[in-house]
Amino acid sequence: MSPPELIGSTQSITWIEEYDGCLTVCDRVIELARSMGAAGPLQLTLGQRAEVHYRLGNWTQSRADASESIRLAEATGQPVQATYPLMVLARLQAATGVTEQAGRHTAELAQVAAAAGMGSMSAYVAAVQCLDQLGSGDVGLAVEKGREVRDLVEGFEMLDPSVVQWRGDFIEALVKGSREEEARAEIERFAEQAERTGRPWPNAAVARCRGLLAADGEIDALFEQALSWHARGADPFERARTELSYGERLRRARRPSDARPHLRAALETFDTLGAVPWAGKARSELRASGGAVPPARHAVSHDLTAQELEVATLVSRGSTNREAAAALFLSPKTVEAHLSRIYRKFGVRSRTELASAMAPGAEAV
Repeated sequence: MSPPELIGSTQSITWIEEYDGCLTVCDRVIELARSMGAAGPLQLTLGQRAEVHYRLGNWTQSRADASESIRLAEATGQPVQATYPLMVLARLQAATGVTEQAGRHTAELAQVAAAAGMGSMSAYVAAVQCLDQLGSGDVGLAVEKGREVRDLVEGFEMLDPSVVQWRGDFIEALVKGSREEEARAEIERFAEQAERTGRPWPNAAVARCRGLLAADGEIDALFEQALSWHARGADPFERARTELSYGERLRRARRPSDARPHLRAALETFDTLGAVPWAGKARSELRASGGAVPPARHAVSHDLTAQELEVATLVSRGSTNREAAAALFLSPKTVEAHLSRIYRKFGVRSRTELASAMAPGAEAV
């Protein structure tokens, strides 16, 4: 199987939410590509693995993979191959509230895709922009971008809801913008697509969207249905959004004590992921429900440059400087310089301490 064929197959596995199987394939290809110095397959596979880690909530690893994939595409003179990791990185930046960087990467993605005649990538660009504006609170612009995605996915017949994850964002923006009639119509379209797939994410998102518009007496049934679907999958960001929406609806239904556990669960996940704008929403709702609000947390890895993050990821997993240099196509001296800056930023003095600081959920302070 050629590298493009391999990536096509792993994309399909990702869309049907078989994340463990996709990671197994990607990890093996990346290991072999690094050992052989095969930059092409390495670049393609890193981009795909970045999306899997994004969906699984391993956002530090997702950023490292996407950044390395983009760097390799640029180093080998293949800008078109950077489109997929650019999309993943931009979506990650939108979710974490790094709006300026998300905007810069979506603009770069749009420019490269247009030059290469990749019109369908416009749907991914608009979907990232919809999420970005929803997170920042500009629901009017989020609605505008959601409508743009709708036209694009229909035009390019990208009808599987998991190929471009956007409709849940669009519907939430419609609801928050008091466009209930349009939101209900979109929910019905979404529900029809989700039911055909039988997969956790789209069905969970549909139930959450229904819950946003439900009568007070229907809140629990719909959101519990959404959480039940989430339990069958693995997408912590989406589950936390469901918990947040559930808590919002319960608080507005004058049930603050019932709302607080869901809001705390949402906040814990958003803080762990580094989803800053969404954590802010959860804090506001928790405060309004009368709950104690913990201080904001910050992940040091967000302060690392893209290349520092690549080095930190490999070194924290046991690679020597020379091994990391070979794997990243850098010189050992460059790795050593990056490592010195990484140690200062984390406030650590050894590889062991760095590994502990980089462990999932350990670095948010």
